[in-house]
Amino acid sequence: MGNTTWEYNPSTNDWTERTAFEGSARESACAFSLGNYGYVLTGNSGSSYFDDIWVFHPNESENDDD
Repeated sequence: MGNTTWEYNPSTNDWTERTAFEGSARESACAFSLGNYGYVLTGNSGSSYFDDIWVFHPNESENDDD
């Protein structure tokens, strides 16, 4: 588990590291994309279960103030 986020480009078969996922690291989560955004929801970490939803803006920098 981790919070590293990668973007895949199928045209070039390349991976680019993006801003880290700001939520808790998790497994068994659901994820999908809609337009230019990625979404991560639910999942668990050990015995902790999550019922949250995160939206990923791939072209924005991490904000330490939020």
